[in-house]
Amino acid sequence: MILNNCICLCSYIELTLLYCAVRTVLKVRMLPAAIGVLLFSFWIEFLQYCDFIYWLGWEHSTLARTVIGHSAAWEDVWAYIGGFFLIVLFESLRRRSLRQ
Repeated sequence: MILNNCICLCSYIELTLLYCAVRTVLKVRMLPAAIGVLLFSFWIEFLQYCDFIYWLGWEHSTLARTVIGHSAAWEDVWAYIGGFFLIVLFESLRRRSLRQ
């Protein structure tokens, strides 16, 4: 149970860090950036579900297993969705406080 909570927290943190990286490097508005990061996260999770690293023959590569991952989990998908909504909420609150 503790491990599953840690994995979900890591998925949330990954989504948030990726969003921050996109917003730092590219001049993109908040919602398109958040949606793009969410879709990218879904794509990576789908590749994990399809055992993509095995298709490529990279199953023994520590780097590939770390970057792409090797197992899909619904908990990750829910963590990505929750992270998306938290990003939108916090960004909206931040914008509102900057206007005042």
